[in-house]
Amino acid sequence: MQDLIDFPVSDDWLEHYHKIGLTPHRPPDRSLEEYAYRLEKLLKHYENRIEMLEQNQKTLIKLVSKLLGEKNTKKGEKIKSERKINL
Repeated sequence: MQDLIDFPVSDDWLEHYHKIGLTPHRPPDRSLEEYAYRLEKLLKHYENRIEMLEQNQKTLIKLVSKLLGEKNTKKGEKIKSERKINL
């Protein structure tokens, strides 16, 4: 394969040009620190998402408990102040 890229490019572009066959050269392997940084960033993102979903779940459980309590009160039934809902 002839090297059609005869000018300096970043590793990202070198990888792209290699994939489409414009150069036989491959970029050097990315450093472990870069992967660790990206993984840490993703981990933090997903931890935040999980925290948000847990808060939403708690809010929904409270709303459903309140709704079920109001329905039972209207029927004249005694209800406990706390009710566990199994999902």
